[in-house]
This record gives sequence, C-alpha cells and structure tokens, in this order.
Amino acid sequence: MGLVTYTLFIIFLGSAEAQSITTLQFVEFWFRHGERLPTDYVYFPKDPPPPVPYTEAEAGELTNRGVKMTFLRGEFIRKNYGDFLGTAYKPSQIRVWTGNDNRTVASAEAVLAG
Repeated sequence: MGLVTYTLFIIFLGSAEAQSITTLQFVEFWFRHGERLPTDYVYFPKDPPPPVPYTEAEAGELTNRGVKMTFLRGEFIRKNYGDFLGTAYKPSQIRVWTGNDNRTVASAEAVLAG
C-alpha cells in the first residue's frame, strides 16, 4: 500500500483580553480514512489475474493496519486534548461527519474509540 495521507487542521479561537490570555473555544480535526485495500485491480487482457495479497477484508475496505492507525490517531487526540474534551463524549459537544463508505465510517469509529 502506498503512503496514506491525512490532513489535520486545528483551529484555536480565543478571546484576547488585556493581558493577551486566550481560551480554547473548540478544536476541529479533518483527516482521511485509514489504510485500505484497492477498490479495483488492473488486469491486462492476456495476463492471469495477480494473486490478491490481502484476504483480511473486501476491496476498498480498511485493512487491520488502517483500523489500528486511526485508533492511534484517536489516542493522540485524547492524549493532547483530553482535558478540553472531557472523559466522555457528549452529543452536545462533539460532531462527527463521515462519508457513506464503510471505510470512512469505520475510520471515524476507530478514532472515537481511541
């Protein structure tokens, strides 16, 4: 698998007071799904299909490594922003958006589990 890239945006908003003290208002993370299997394979007309090296999931789904990577991402967020986020997720304080693909939903679930 190639390098899985992800983008992380952290936005800090605060109120600047007379003493230049700021307060964290919210944190926003954007990232891609974890490592996944290819969605399709390229076959040449006269060549036999190559053996599929992965049997842990169907085409396009997260690999076990992809689940672990996104879980570790969630642990990183918890470690660095746990004081701000609290010990439990509250629906009034967190929003998660994901695509309809299984891999994006599984990635979001793994991040939240971390």
